Amino acid sequence: FAASGSVLADVLKEPPLPRGWQPSLERGLSPEQKVTLRFVLKQTRRAQVYELVSNVSNPQNPTHYGKYLSFEEARLYTAPSTQNLSVVTKWLRGAGVAYELRGSDVVEATIPVASAEKLLATTFRTLKSTMTGMQVPRAGDVTLPPDVASALDAVTGLYGLPAPQFPPRRRFARQSSLAATKQVTPPVLWKTYGVPEAQLADLGTSSNRQAVASFQRQTMNSSDLKQFFDLYVPNTTDADSQVYKFIGDPALGKGQGEASLDIQYIMGTAPGVKTEFWYFSGDDFCADLKQWTSLLLTTEDLPLVHSVSYGWQGDLEEVGCGAALVENIDADLATLAARGITIIFSSGDSGSGWQGPDCMDAKSCLTGTAIEGTVKYTFAASTQPQCCGTANAWGV
Repeated sequence: FAASGSVLADVLKEPPLPRGWQPSLERGLSPEQKVTLRFVLKQTRRAQVYELVSNVSNPQNPTHYGKYLSFEEARLYTAPSTQNLSVVTKWLRGAGVAYELRGSDVVEATIPVASAEKLLATTFRTLKSTMTGMQVPRAGDVTLPPDVASALDAVTGLYGLPAPQFPPRRRFARQSSLAATKQVTPPVLWKTYGVPEAQLADLGTSSNRQAVASFQRQTMNSSDLKQFFDLYVPNTTDADSQVYKFIGDPALGKGQGEASLDIQYIMGTAPGVKTEFWYFSGDDFCADLKQWTSLLLTTEDLPLVHSVSYGWQGDLEEVGCGAALVENIDADLATLAARGITIIFSSGDSGSGWQGPDCMDAKSCLTGTAIEGTVKYTFAASTQPQCCGTANAWGV
């Protein structure tokens, strides 16, 4: 669990721009353009949550092991104090700002840029990714009334960025016809892990459900999912390839790589299990994570297992995710664990705790030079972002 104790300051300093982002030279935000601010209220029982989840998860603690919280009990652990809620909402009303409560601990306001600048004593501008061309709004230094700052863990919508994204790796021709036959399909997984096919027929009940959480504009495609079942999942019906429920933002569209992999393999390996697709389409990665955990905590009838294939093993401050927000999300996840909900994260394709070399470093952009290993390919790049994109596309 994350360490506790981070406090939100009265003046929020704009973080330094991470590599790969720069102020846009194009027209900035208009005063009428809307921005969404989310005021994340301070949690009051975080230490108790961590102690509780440790006890219910420990088989050597027979008094508490497996005795999970009910929905209502869990909500009490994440609910903010009524005083903190009153301080924030009174401040917004006094400024003439309309708001909505999202979950139990988030106050959301979607307002014009001009109103946000006046409320927070700041200015907004546009940032642009030098790698993808994506543009996002960005605030300068922000000033909050001291009592409001003390009532909050975080404010999102100011400095958040998407987790770093890279171009897809180039696909190389397979070296042999034998390699082409080595596909990891659901039947291969069943055999590898000793799952009897007869057992699969008894999985489809309303209480036995699973879910995928998708972020970063990763939508899915129902036709692609059906084709996957037709090709690789034997003895199933069309109903087995249908998502049971969609939660969050509209999620159907082009089948993106990460989302397609997640939904196809979680459903394909357990055909018949009702599967939900939770989707959050924003570009502020940590704010979207908070939206997701808040929605989970305010949903009584949840799937038992959730799969998440998104994250970044770099400095979270670089994507606008401050320590207090990290701790807040972490406490949400601990509370869900105390309800008996399983969440499986897979962040990165090279194992937990390892981040690949940063080719935004100028040393990595020397033509024909390998920092480690043997030179297999050479290419020329005139800028660091171009080098980074080319290197990732070639699988360097």
